[in-house]
Order: sequence, then structure tokens, then C-alpha cells
Amino acid sequence: MKKSELVRKAAGELNGSGFATVLAGNMHTLVDVLAERRGRKLAIKAVTNIDSVTQEEAKELEKLAWFLGAEPIILGVCSKNGALKDGTSYNRFSLKCVPIDMLPKLASNQPGLVASRSLGSKIAVDGAKLSRLIKLADIGVPELSRKAKVSKSMLYRHEHGYLYASSTAVTRLESALHGSIRFEEEPYRESRQCLRQSRFANMKMQTLRLRFAPFDIVARSRNLYEVSFDANERTMAKRAELFGAIRDTFDNNYPFFVSERKSGRIRGVPVVRKQELMSQETESGLLDLLYP
Repeated sequence: MKKSELVRKAAGELNGSGFATVLAGNMHTLVDVLAERRGRKLAIKAVTNIDSVTQEEAKELEKLAWFLGAEPIILGVCSKNGALKDGTSYNRFSLKCVPIDMLPKLASNQPGLVASRSLGSKIAVDGAKLSRLIKLADIGVPELSRKAKVSKSMLYRHEHGYLYASSTAVTRLESALHGSIRFEEEPYRESRQCLRQSRFANMKMQTLRLRFAPFDIVARSRNLYEVSFDANERTMAKRAELFGAIRDTFDNNYPFFVSERKSGRIRGVPVVRKQELMSQETESGLLDLLYP
């Protein structure tokens, strides 16, 4: 089954279960289907072979889903071991992977099929920080495991890419290691990065930088803002179609483009000049700029 067919089938299953869906069609993206029903959100990446999803992609999808308050799902057809079995879920870098037949059960949220939705109680763990603090503390993993009441296998997983831990586990680990192990966005070194740090921070928004399309930055306060920077005309047209669908389908979502030199609209989606955005000090001012 081709990816495009998989995405269409996923949308059909979810729509039939009462979800509103937006598809990122005809482009390579971090997430292919965004879905929401009565406050429950799904962020789905569709692939033919689940082994094609890299660790970096899995981490980015998990971060985006956490930021959106969504459940990250990889929808696939096969793995290197053959076709995914009906009624069976798999894992890839800690993310749930399911075949298309599982979507109706997943949509109905049957017990045992979907990871905990208590995303607000989860904290992103920086594996590099954790490893560094373990070395600085000169503490063995068995001793740290006893002190923090976290299993040795889970400590290994956090050091090697498992992103989220309960707030209780993080607090215990930080107490034992006398330092922070929480993931924090690194300061940007380019103009785009300075823009994120200075402007969105001044507007008292939380922000997430992403390395994969279709979003460069996602920001949130009272509302959610999906942001894309300058790209070629074809790419921006595709993203504009997606952004418009997000705005029209989900409440309190205001996607927009940031450009060095031009402003206006692309298929109805606002394009603001960087300097215009830099002048904003409040979220209400940003909304007036985007949708006067």
C-alpha cells in the first residue's frame, strides 16, 4: 500500500469515528495526519515500512505531539520482518506503531491500545544532560536506580533516546544528580533563531523549534501558531494549503509565514515581514497583525 493511500484510509477511518482531520498531502512532512475529536488529538506519521522512521524523526514527532497535547502514532504497513499483523501494535523508538486495521480501535480509545494521554505530567528528558550528570556525580547506574527509584533499563533508555519521563521520576533523578536533566531548546544562532527567542519570549509564548517540515516553529499561549519561514514558491503554496486547512478545521489555530522582505497572503494565509513581527509585544497585537 502506498503512503498516499494509507493517509486517505486513515482520514476515512478517523472521520468515520467523528474526528476532524487535516492531511499534509503531497509533501514530505514530520506529520501526515492531524486529528481531533472533543479535545482528544492525534498526530500521525504514515509510512510504508515503520523501520524507515529514524530516531531523529521519532523524537521530533514525540516533541511536536507533546507540545500540541496530542498522541503520537506511526501508521505503517510492514517492517523489515514482514507485514504488520492485524490487531497488533508495535514500537519504534518508544512510539506506538499500528497497521491501518487498528485505527478504529485506537479511535475508540479501547484500553491498552493507546499510550497514556496524561501528557501534561510528562517531562522531556535530555539524554546528553543525563549522561553528563551521571559522569560528574561519579555514580553508577545501579546506585542511581536505587536512589531515584527508576529502573536501570529505563535509565538506559533515557540516555539513548527515550524522550519523556514522569515528573516524579525527573524530580528524583535531578535530586540525586544535583542538576537539571530537562530538555530545553538551544538558543538560535541565526536570525530565525534570534527571532524565536526574542519575539515570542517577549509575547510570553512557549515555543518549539522543529527540524522537519511542515513547521519551522510552533508557538502557543492562549492560541496555537504554526510558523513557516521563506521557501520556494511551490513549497510555500503546499504549506499554505495545509495551513489554511489547519486554521479552518481546528479552533484557536493561526498559522502564518514569516518573510524577510514581503507581506500579504498566500492562498489566504498571512505572510508577515520579520520586522513587522519584531515590533509585536503582545499576543493580541500579533493576532491583529495576522487577521486585522
